[in-house]
Amino acid sequence: MELLEKVQAILEERQQSYFDISDCIWEFAELAYEENRSASIQADYMARQGFHIVQNAADIPTAFIAEWGSGHPIVGICGEYDALPGMSQQADCNEFRPVVEGGAGHACGHHLLGTAAMAAVDALK
Repeated sequence: MELLEKVQAILEERQQSYFDISDCIWEFAELAYEENRSASIQADYMARQGFHIVQNAADIPTAFIAEWGSGHPIVGICGEYDALPGMSQQADCNEFRPVVEGGAGHACGHHLLGTAAMAAVDALK
């Protein structure tokens, strides 16, 4: 149980950072392969947590790998942070209210999926 408590404590201690990052990615609402700020905010956070960041993963300028440790096993967790075209939406609103008419938005939830994947890796480390 000690390990579980340790992981929970890490997640609770850093939860505001995760909330802030997902909120920023929501606001950025960058389309696939154009998520420069979204990728940067996550990569920067992971670097501050001690991860080695490999930019331009698979020759995709907005893709990165956050590495920590060596040896085996090698664990990979995929995070996404791209938005969808035409889905612009005001935050905290339960009816359709675009910020930018016809603009991109996170109807896909990737602002949460990418940040949750990042938090999982952060706690796993």
